[in-house]
Order: sequence, then structure tokens, then C-alpha cells
Amino acid sequence: MRTADIFDPTSWRGWNGADFSVSFADPYLGPVAHPEQHVYTPVPYMQFVTGLNVYQTSNVAVAVLWDYFNDELGSPGLYFTTSTDLVNWTKPKLVVTLAQIRANDPEGSFLYAYFSLIDPNAPDLSFSVIGDHPYLYYVRLDNNNVFNRVVYRQPLSLTPVQ
Repeated sequence: MRTADIFDPTSWRGWNGADFSVSFADPYLGPVAHPEQHVYTPVPYMQFVTGLNVYQTSNVAVAVLWDYFNDELGSPGLYFTTSTDLVNWTKPKLVVTLAQIRANDPEGSFLYAYFSLIDPNAPDLSFSVIGDHPYLYYVRLDNNNVFNRVVYRQPLSLTPVQ
């Protein structure tokens, strides 16, 4: 979505697959003529995004994808995809499977979430820019005790594609 004025609800536009020209209609004001004209086109793979960064070395956006519940991307697990324009994304590449992540779990029932890349040397205050050696952060949640959470940090080395 984009807008020229965040305070004007009528100025918001959604993606139609080619540009930001989809206007939104308020169904609470009355019947909407041609409701199909007010539906945006999803960008592929973005329903799995848990983190988004700029990899400055290659000048690309890197999306962290967590496909935990199904195999739409392939084996359930963690994937990365890149883009130069935030619309066209590479085919997601499997980084680690859910089975590999769970390999060292203690007895119990756990859920993993909040995967993100963080570079402690990021030049910006929001840590959205990453270099060649970011860390992968994620959380293991205990399904039997909501207060039992473990934060993991693993170093990564990224290699620019030539």
C-alpha cells in the first residue's frame, strides 16, 4: 500500500500486480459496486515474511521467510529471498529445515517464531541494514508454559552473488 497523505483514507492505493492503482472501498458505507476492483494483488511469498533487511554489499532487500505450518515453499523451515525492487523476488532458498531446528529440542512441545536478521554494526538505528556477517535471531516458545521462551542467536556469513 502507498499514499500521498497518510491522514486521507481515500488516498491509499494497493498493488494491482503492475502499479499502485487499487483504490479501497468502505463496505460499511453501503454496497460496493464492483468489489473485485478494490482487491489488491499479493506480492509472491510475502505471507511468510518475518523480517526484511537491506543487504548493502549487494544492494538488495533480503526477506526472511518462515514456512512452519505447511510445505508451500518446500520443506517446512526457514527461507531467504531477495529483491532489487520489493516487487519481484527470487525463488525462496531453504536455509534450515524445521526438523534441523528441532533436532536439539528437550522433551516438550515447542513453537519457533520471530526470525530476523540483525547486524550489530548496522549504520541505522532500526538495524534494517545488514552487512556480510549478521546474526539470525529467533525465539523458541514452550506450548505448555507461555512464560518459558528462549532467544537464539546464530552468526551468519552472507556472500554477494557475482
